[in-house]
Amino acid sequence: MRNKIIFGLSILGVLVGLGRAYLFGVERKASRPSSNPSCNPYESAIYANGIIESEQASGEGINIYP
Repeated sequence: MRNKIIFGLSILGVLVGLGRAYLFGVERKASRPSSNPSCNPYESAIYANGIIESEQASGEGINIYP
């Protein structure tokens, strides 16, 4: 009797796992944006890496990444 329960639970677990894998694998359509995206006011962008240093004596540097 105990083996039947364990076997039934293992089959149930496999079926649930396959169902979840199928549901997570389905591609959903992208929804429309709630507002219009703003356009870039610049003709080209500025890309840079660097550190901004404070002019204050006790200031710390801040890392900037694109």
